[in-house]
Amino acid sequence: LKSFKSHKKNCLFLYGPPGTGKSTLASFVLFYAIIYNEDIEGLYLGFDEIISSKKDALTAPFKARDSNDVRYLWKDILNIILTKPFLVLDDLGSQKPTETTICAYTEIINARDSSGLPTIYTSNHWADGGLDGNNLADMVGERAADRVLGSVHHRMDGQSRRQEIQIEKELLTEENIECEKVDIEIQNRFQISGGNLGETTCMSWLAQ
Repeated sequence: LKSFKSHKKNCLFLYGPPGTGKSTLASFVLFYAIIYNEDIEGLYLGFDEIISSKKDALTAPFKARDSNDVRYLWKDILNIILTKPFLVLDDLGSQKPTETTICAYTEIINARDSSGLPTIYTSNHWADGGLDGNNLADMVGERAADRVLGSVHHRMDGQSRRQEIQIEKELLTEENIECEKVDIEIQNRFQISGGNLGETTCMSWLAQ
């Protein structure tokens, strides 16, 4: 955040492999900005939702005055995105690159950059690499990538926290399964001996 301010640029680009905390950090920066600047309005959006909204708008049936009305729907959505004083746009380049997606990326990024509105982008793609070997320009187009890569940027590396959590869950599940087996064995032995099991379980025995 200090680097963002010192460069006096309106765009911060957080990039790196999945699960390294990019979205979390972007959320905290947005929260910090809103809390300490009461006049700032902020919004957190994922590019998946934005691109899906554009696709829905372009494929919606024509219900109103003329064929331009389907564009008005997208313009309404775009207006909200482009007028927020502070915006976090998550997962840049997450959609399969098509003419529609590249057009949307270019329209949003160029407009916010030109208006000088502070924006934080996160992505699993960067200048010379990224998820599945695709760089940022491959996913969002040359024009949009050029604007984002010209901003203050910070790479976030490390082991995926999501993978660590999944491993922890699997270990806990294995421990719980083993304890359940022991609990059944304890119950069987007490029933055979005529004892009073009460609240005795594997976990309570381990705690003793």
